[in-house]
Amino acid sequence: MNKRISDNRNCIRMLGREAFESQSLRYRLWYYTGNLPYSRRQLIDKMHEAFCEYEGVIFTDDGRLWPIPDEIESIMGEDGRWLSLYLERDENGLPLRKVRNTYKLSVLYLYFCITSPETAAKIIK
Repeated sequence: MNKRISDNRNCIRMLGREAFESQSLRYRLWYYTGNLPYSRRQLIDKMHEAFCEYEGVIFTDDGRLWPIPDEIESIMGEDGRWLSLYLERDENGLPLRKVRNTYKLSVLYLYFCITSPETAAKIIK
């Protein structure tokens, strides 16, 4: 267990809630999520797969263990409706809605941390 925790490849430090108050971080998360090559339903399935297969440890910003979500459908909605609303664009191609649910945003961010650390780094830059 200690080896896994000390192995950076198997350790993710989640952003704190306040990080998701940043409009630029929210925009980048929205942008990269919208550019994934999956339908909303497929994205929920991919998230579920990624979380189930992840063998590492996730910490909160203050060092506590953060549980991996196991009921992704209950968080994001089984039909992908929340994702569809989240990814809607206005007439200028910008996000139509300001999402206030930082937990859902953190779950999206966690998906990028697990599947594409390079993209996760771009989101928080």
